[in-house]
Amino acid sequence: MDESAIMVKSDKKKTVCIIGAGLSGMVTAKSCIDYDIEPIVYERTENLGGLWRFRDLVESGQGSVMRSTVVNSSKVLTAFSDYPFPEKYPNFMPNELMYEYLVNYGKEFQLDSYVRYSHEVIRIEHAKDPNEGYMITVKDLNNDFVQTLRYDAVAICSGHHHTPKTPELPGQQTFQGKIIHSHEVRTILNNKDFIDKRVVVLGIGNSGGDVAAEAAPVAKQVYLSSRNGGTWLLRRTGLGGQPVDTVGIRRAFMGALHTLPYSLRCSVMEFLASRMVGHDLLGLRPENTRFLAQHAMVNDHIPTYIHLGWIKMRFGIERFTPTGVVFERDNGHVTECDIVVMATGYEHSFPFITSEVFDVSSGRVDLYKHVFDPRQPKPERLAFIGLPAANGSLPPISEIQARWFCMLFNGQCKPLPSSKKMIEKIEKNRKWVANRYGADRVERFRFEVEMMEYMDTVARSAGLMPNICFYMIKDPRLWWALVFKPCIAAQYRLKGPGAKPKQARKLILTIDERIKAPYRKVPKPEIHQQENGDDFSEKAPLNSNKTKVI
Repeated sequence: MDESAIMVKSDKKKTVCIIGAGLSGMVTAKSCIDYDIEPIVYERTENLGGLWRFRDLVESGQGSVMRSTVVNSSKVLTAFSDYPFPEKYPNFMPNELMYEYLVNYGKEFQLDSYVRYSHEVIRIEHAKDPNEGYMITVKDLNNDFVQTLRYDAVAICSGHHHTPKTPELPGQQTFQGKIIHSHEVRTILNNKDFIDKRVVVLGIGNSGGDVAAEAAPVAKQVYLSSRNGGTWLLRRTGLGGQPVDTVGIRRAFMGALHTLPYSLRCSVMEFLASRMVGHDLLGLRPENTRFLAQHAMVNDHIPTYIHLGWIKMRFGIERFTPTGVVFERDNGHVTECDIVVMATGYEHSFPFITSEVFDVSSGRVDLYKHVFDPRQPKPERLAFIGLPAANGSLPPISEIQARWFCMLFNGQCKPLPSSKKMIEKIEKNRKWVANRYGADRVERFRFEVEMMEYMDTVARSAGLMPNICFYMIKDPRLWWALVFKPCIAAQYRLKGPGAKPKQARKLILTIDERIKAPYRKVPKPEIHQQENGDDFSEKAPLNSNKTKVI
């Protein structure tokens, strides 16, 4: 460390420190600009995009997709509310197109000038007067220069796919093969650790499914292991060839589903999922786990590879031996293997926050609506953006959280409840998680949300929730689309601060057209159009001489 300095920002304009330039950090910076707040984004790497920028090398504390990763949510449900994907993009995008979208988003809204690359936040403390914000200590990784600055508010957008969670199992130290975490897997097709090897994947979330599916064609054998012996799995293609999430995440469908008792709702979803996949035949049905008590895996290849015998389902690992593993309920049989991939998730880690500001030593991360800490002097000044795990898509959730944060900061919506009421709400939510997922799995599933229901909840708090009944009379066509079409983020641009009603209406009414667009045999001519200064062109934002970035 060459030098240290302490600086206090004296500008009258409100300032927000944003940690991380991934999708959550970018949409938070854009929201700050929209609401006349000055953002400064600190990004420890040299590029924006966060998790979605593929990296060949494994970097400590830095998440990255695999080379073959495909977005699990469709483009109409993944897009930010005022920045649609180009029509030519496929409905389910490979990671390089998702990264390209984020790069172009940054260019369109000139976010790059607010980002400080190769800057690592190493400490967050309360200001001398806690009501005046936070002191942020930042290290310039180019020259080791350290400085401390005061900001009025902080948005933590660093995600959680950077600190692997790795269990220690009996006999693990005796295993003579290789043990890695899925975080370390970048590519498999040309990886000698997998080619013609016997592979065990422990963990059956989306990461575990991706590793198993990519390894299956090149490995000698793949075993997919989970404590319940299976998982609820959905293919990306739903009824009528529609993207599966656009079939389910609709107000009419979700409203009807929520009129049913929990057990019957699970039965309906289990019936639909089994009709798509065949869980019983393939041995995928998890034991004693209802559909809504687990985060469903999205994977198109695993059912086929089970049919081919390339993937075999197993219960959890009981213990390791020098040459392999013993699976639970396998009568002590040793399954020989060469490599075990721990797809066992990630810790929620915020090493830069002092315990006086936010103490997570107990393992609990208790936040009001998964955003605000009620124990802060001014809870609306410290926001955690992008933590929920949804049955849909994260970018719109991060966006509406960011808009709510900015509006609270500016006093443009109703204030947060008292700290006492927020803590009561947190405890109520923990009880709900315990009832749904099990008392022993509260910490694992504490951020699970249903996308539409959660976004509606935040939208009501921020004054962004559209009055659905109002449109039945005023605009029946729009009302029909709001109720019976996929619930896209543009719905929350119809009213309230930051509203763009003409663009939003256009996007909502053209959902079907945009889903079908990639499959046209003759490309549709590009038409850029504006109406009364409110740009609602599907393609305009992404076609201003942008260069594709890989």
